[in-house]
Amino acid sequence: MAAQLEISSHGNEKPLSPAQRKFNRLLKKIEKQKQELHDWKEAQQQIQKQAAQELLPKYAQWHQYLFQQVEQLQHYKQHYKVAKTHLSKLDYLIENLVYMLLHVDTLKPLQYEYLKEIYKDYSQQEIDLPNAAELANEQINEEDILDFQKQMIIDDFAEKFDIDPALIDFDFDPDDPESFVEKFAQILQADQQQKQQEFISQFHSEDQAYFNKMLERDRKKEQKKLDKLKLAQQQAKKSLKSIYLQLTALIHPDREQDEQKKIEKTELMQKVTEAYKQKDLLALLQIQIELDQLNADNIGKLAKQQLELYNLNLEQQSGKIQEEIESIIYSFDWRKTISPYKTKITVSDLKSKYRIELNEVNQFIRLSQNRVELFSSAESIKVFLRHYRIDEDQHFDLYY
Repeated sequence: MAAQLEISSHGNEKPLSPAQRKFNRLLKKIEKQKQELHDWKEAQQQIQKQAAQELLPKYAQWHQYLFQQVEQLQHYKQHYKVAKTHLSKLDYLIENLVYMLLHVDTLKPLQYEYLKEIYKDYSQQEIDLPNAAELANEQINEEDILDFQKQMIIDDFAEKFDIDPALIDFDFDPDDPESFVEKFAQILQADQQQKQQEFISQFHSEDQAYFNKMLERDRKKEQKKLDKLKLAQQQAKKSLKSIYLQLTALIHPDREQDEQKKIEKTELMQKVTEAYKQKDLLALLQIQIELDQLNADNIGKLAKQQLELYNLNLEQQSGKIQEEIESIIYSFDWRKTISPYKTKITVSDLKSKYRIELNEVNQFIRLSQNRVELFSSAESIKVFLRHYRIDEDQHFDLYY
């Protein structure tokens, strides 16, 4: 698509203008982003399919081994005399295992009932049985993932604009970047004004008046730029709508008498409507090319103002695609596999993350299976408790 729309300098007496070069750059950038989005969607589907077939059953297997441990330890506590020095260790193990299992969604209802009764003895309070809507599996804690996303955004903006991350103290939705940027701009402006006033306060009153006058002039200039940008964005929307209306008028299926052509135009109309809904300027331009309504020469001859509006639309489209990419990326929990300071997460990272998680759950299964075998007799449990140290136990830490 980019090659068909790219403005060429061949045959032109003048070199490409800055707006034309920017148009070409945005074409290539969006084409690359669309491929990246396609790759992420494909990888997401592949990983989800693999997880359903391979990873989730392994988690279920691991949870069953943990449940067996609860049964073994609970049986030992109820049917054997336990030394006082061992009882606190035994209670620690049972309580932690029960708590973990009440926060997974792979057990049977009767198993949850069994765990609930045990947990009541430790907590002295009622606990609702987990259900599909309420389960908070420690492996995929949505609240923690959301906090992780927010912190990455805060750190990124704080570094780019050289401000203290603590100043970004407002709550925001990572999926609503426009709202965040608007609030951040207010924080940034207030921070800059404070620094300016601290600088000005060092001077005499006459100099302070001069500096304040200069700052006010700069603020007015900045406001004019913002007003100009808002106006350009409004015009860019109108430009996009203009292309949409031209296409709908040209291909409207109701005006077609031939049934086969009517079907084809109906499908094309759906593409046009979807492209306009998604603010996909490139798709609309591509349809114009298919209908012989546009070519690269036409775009090259566009007035500077019109081309700048196209560029503004393309910038917005590029930003929207990037948001879709990041939405997929941060739907996964990266806490254990990716540093918060990593600037670029790739599809390869996702595949690596899956392998790490698969190896991890296999390790959990081996650890739990070993303990089930270890707890198979009262004597072995007694020996285990004799040498067990709560403050040295890494068993539960590995599970979280």
